[in-house]
Amino acid sequence: MAVPGHAISAHSMTLITRVIGRSSIKMMWWFYPDDGAYGDQSGRIFDHIYYPIMMFSEGCGSIAAVFAGPTCDNLDRFGDQENLPELFLGDVIVIREIGACSIAKANHFNGITPPSIIDLENTPETQCSLA
Repeated sequence: MAVPGHAISAHSMTLITRVIGRSSIKMMWWFYPDDGAYGDQSGRIFDHIYYPIMMFSEGCGSIAAVFAGPTCDNLDRFGDQENLPELFLGDVIVIREIGACSIAKANHFNGITPPSIIDLENTPETQCSLA
């Protein structure tokens, strides 16, 4: 009835991902970030965890959309969302509190490499700047 691992380690990691694909299927937008169920997103499907998400986009309005991972596998669909801004290629999605059920379950399914881990506490600031 409790998940102590999540309470202990969820705050230890934040996933930063980008939109690498988008399509309109049957009048519904589909957005494809560069990470999915076989990467750090498995907790959404198998553990029913809803991570806090921030999206950085110039899109406006409010649309319903589907999020699916980059592997083209039917299981790599991890959310139908409402009230989202329209996302474009390259838009940034920040998913916080993903430490507990993320990289430990990631694999190289369909040739997609799991996300890299950057240790911000032990990395000089000059190496952490985003260009």
